[in-house]
Amino acid sequence: MLRYLTLRLALTLPTLLLASLVVFGVLRVLPGDIVHVILGASGEGIIDPVQAERIREHLGLNAPLHQQYLSWLLSLVDGTFGGRSLDSHQPVGALIGSQIPVTFLLTVYALAFAVLVFVPLGAQAALHRGRWPDTLLRALAVAGQAIPSLLLALGLLLGLALLFRWSPPLIYTRLTEDPLRHIQVMLLPALALGWGLGAQLLRMTRSSLLDVLGQDYIRTARSKGLPPSITLWRHAMRNALISVTSLAGVQAGALLGGVVVLEAVFGLPGIGRGLVQAVATRDYPVVQTTAFLLVVIALLLNLALDILHGYIDPRIAQGRAPDA
Repeated sequence: MLRYLTLRLALTLPTLLLASLVVFGVLRVLPGDIVHVILGASGEGIIDPVQAERIREHLGLNAPLHQQYLSWLLSLVDGTFGGRSLDSHQPVGALIGSQIPVTFLLTVYALAFAVLVFVPLGAQAALHRGRWPDTLLRALAVAGQAIPSLLLALGLLLGLALLFRWSPPLIYTRLTEDPLRHIQVMLLPALALGWGLGAQLLRMTRSSLLDVLGQDYIRTARSKGLPPSITLWRHAMRNALISVTSLAGVQAGALLGGVVVLEAVFGLPGIGRGLVQAVATRDYPVVQTTAFLLVVIALLLNLALDILHGYIDPRIAQGRAPDA
């Protein structure tokens, strides 16, 4: 297992370096200029070239690109995370640090909702194959995959407002300050974000479990007189969960993309909303560090998923196929 983990870490580091190059390079080719934003000039506005040059020099934008990249890369190592925001002049680390808990909690709530609700539903669909519960649950999964999270969020907001004359609070409240109000703020975005993932988990759980239930060792366990619950949860689900956890891990990274939209819709002060605002003002240090952080989170999720797979099926860590 240690050799397997070392190999995975060795592959992660070059990926992070490549991601940092891509993030840095993409920002430099996007249209827009932070100097124009600072001076309050629009795309057709007239600015003082001398003043603009002075601001560029002060912000370090006149330095060669390779020097800017190395400076930013070193700041990720020493903990300054790009220095200060070009727009608000706040430390980038402190700015992102205040946003991480919101995004983290929203992602955890959505993932918990998808796993705890839809994985058992997928198991029930497999156990009732061809009957009305299976048909109903598959229809639910199709609807969940067909409806975008943004449209679902807007529909939830509109439905609650029309039917119950209620809408979630507009001001974000921390869990430690007021748990009830925190739940009211986070409930709808978590449901909207987790619905699509849950629909995929339902279908994957059903498909994987049906495949496993047809294996010889399951028939052997049944012939020995083991209770159906033990046969299902101790033997069948363990192998079926390999595919399910793979999908959950991959889609957990994709959840971060939905966070960007939903945080803006519900007014949550998380990383997604901060990234949108930073892109609008071409705040290079904030955008670079935030985008790179999202890549790091996605890679760490995949690494954690690989480790989990190694524990679920030790043959994976040993480099053998699961069906070997």
